[in-house]
Amino acid sequence: MNVQSISSLPCLHVVTAHGKLVLTPLSGRETLLELLVRSRIPWSAVSIFGFQNAEQGFSLSSLDVNFDELRGASHLEAHFNRNINPQMFNILEYDKARASGGSEVCSFIFQNVNNDAGTIKNVMKGLSQAECQEIICRNVHDFVQANISPHERLVVGVSGGGDSNSLLLGLTSFKDFPIDIRPVIMKSIPDWDAGVPRAQALCEKYKLHLRVVPEHEVRHICGLPAEEDLIRTYESIFPGDDFEFLGTLIIRRVLTAIAKKADASVVTGLNLEDILSESLLHVSHGKKPLPFPVRRIDGMKFSYPLWMCPKKIIDGCFPRFSVENYAMRYPCFSVGRNLYYMMAYTLQSQFPGSVEPFLRGLQALRTDHSVGIDIPGELDFAVSTDVRAKFNKWIKSGLPMT
Repeated sequence: MNVQSISSLPCLHVVTAHGKLVLTPLSGRETLLELLVRSRIPWSAVSIFGFQNAEQGFSLSSLDVNFDELRGASHLEAHFNRNINPQMFNILEYDKARASGGSEVCSFIFQNVNNDAGTIKNVMKGLSQAECQEIICRNVHDFVQANISPHERLVVGVSGGGDSNSLLLGLTSFKDFPIDIRPVIMKSIPDWDAGVPRAQALCEKYKLHLRVVPEHEVRHICGLPAEEDLIRTYESIFPGDDFEFLGTLIIRRVLTAIAKKADASVVTGLNLEDILSESLLHVSHGKKPLPFPVRRIDGMKFSYPLWMCPKKIIDGCFPRFSVENYAMRYPCFSVGRNLYYMMAYTLQSQFPGSVEPFLRGLQALRTDHSVGIDIPGELDFAVSTDVRAKFNKWIKSGLPMT
């Protein structure tokens, strides 16, 4: 399309009580929805009107109308439904802070909200590996001092991925707070097996003994018959899906069994986005969020020291280990899991200063920190009715929990 034909297209004027923002389409084929999404304007926040002339206006009923179809309009107006400033939280307006203590391995946007002054300040902070590790250690220290007793024995579930590696880093960096750290990794499926060398490397570095639970012990703890092909049975019910999604039940049961024998509690690497997406799912189903960052499941204490740590910063602690772990990922087709993780990431990305206080508010809704699991093999996290029905079928056909 030539410049003249583009210039003949009407612009979209986003009208607010704070002023007007003019949006220009890229081509006649671009739709109103595409222009709004590209410009980071929530489509549900505006009512759109077209004007044949300065006086005569009409409402546009469809967001998928393209600008070629709107050439007859003199101009278009998108009026915000509320008298708010949509540019106040524009994350493209930021100051840049460089990484210190090494080269930049990731960057993160931090947001300072001053409600009294009515101002927002965004800072895109470059982070070196040393800075990422410092942030994780500080968060883990704060958690441990608030929730763990001195000399407490901790069975730490590790996978060789970024979360568990960073968790071990934080737990082993104490100087004056003695804790008994017992890392555990299990074997049974290729993904888990592949993480063993990475976990061993980290535990050797921190002078920890890694307990590797062989497949036959995993099957014994979970009541799985020796001849049962766990992955094949799972694939027949959840074709092409990620076993890790519901395989967490097996992990929980194994860690619980080991911790009970050792008179210990369990620590795992659930991070900020894990906790947030889980909580959003529960609230959306009319339930209180599961307790966090500490919960009791069947009497066993589970702790999540990384609950305030974003995954991007966790990955910055050990980039090489993280990318190796990502290379082993499989797709997940659960609509609910995709939806609530995307909600969590979108909230964090568009409004980075809102996530931590939002999580603390959700945390305050729970006063009871126990999660009673009465049904054998029941999940301790929420899933859709369809997924739960498939999961129950999986239990009956291939996972006979006792």
